[in-house]
Amino acid sequence: NEELNKSRGVENSFRTPKIKYSGNASFNDNYMPLPQDRLVYYQRLSTAKDKKDICAVHEEIKDRFGKPGSDTINLYKITEIRIAYTNTLVKNIIIKKDRAVFTLTDPDKKTQNKLSVGELMNVLENAGIKYRFKQGKKDSFGLVFMCGVGDDPLTMLIQNAELFYYDNNNT
Repeated sequence: NEELNKSRGVENSFRTPKIKYSGNASFNDNYMPLPQDRLVYYQRLSTAKDKKDICAVHEEIKDRFGKPGSDTINLYKITEIRIAYTNTLVKNIIIKKDRAVFTLTDPDKKTQNKLSVGELMNVLENAGIKYRFKQGKKDSFGLVFMCGVGDDPLTMLIQNAELFYYDNNNT
C-alpha cells in the first residue's frame, strides 16, 4: 500500500516501525484453543490505535479465556511498542533478551526538526539508559539499548518511547 500510494503521489502521514522479537509473543493453543479466535484477536491487536484499544482487547480475552500467560502479555507489550513508536525516528526495532536495537532515520525533510546525535546522547544519558551506536545504512544509523540484569526490554521500550518523537523538544 505504501508503494502504491507513493506511485500515486500520496504521502503516507505516518510510519509504523517493523518489530522483530526473539521471545515468545502469541496466544498459546492451550490458552485459546480455536484458531479462528486467535486470528480475530491478532487482527484486533494489529489494528489497535492506542492503549485503550489494547486494554479493551485484553479485558475481553481475559473475561473469555482467563488470566493470560507470559506469551500473551508479551504480545500486548509488543502491540503497545508498535503504537508508541509510530511516527517517531525509529524505523525498525529488534528486541532480544538483554537489548533492543533500533534503526533510526532522519526526521521528515519537510519538518524543521533535525536529528541531533549530540542531543539524543544527552537525552539518553539523562534518562540513565545504557546505549551504543551501531553503523547503519547510508540514510540511517543504529542505536542499541542495553538492559540491566532483570530488566525487561519490552517494558524499557514502552517507558522510553517519548525520547524518539519528532515533536519532542529532546530530539
